[in-house]
Amino acid sequence: MVMQTDASGAALTSENDPAYEVALTVAANDRLLKALIALMAMKDPGLLKELPTVFALAAREDGVIGEATKATWERIGTEIRSIRNFLKTESPQEHFDA
Repeated sequence: MVMQTDASGAALTSENDPAYEVALTVAANDRLLKALIALMAMKDPGLLKELPTVFALAAREDGVIGEATKATWERIGTEIRSIRNFLKTESPQEHFDA
């Protein structure tokens, strides 16, 4: 991870840059959600087949979950594919006790 600095070269922290704290939180949440989806998919392999359908339905609805830009829905599809590829190539089941 690259340390961000202000104009004087001082390291930015959540104490002196709230936007940096938001970026850290978003990155942490992104990783956490990917890990949770991967874990759930290991328990239920059909999840990754069903998840795109759920998002496709949500994108068509007028509800809160459907309020997103086309780029957001494309990003979600990309993330689902990356999780699927991770589960295919990394064999995470080997790391857990049966």
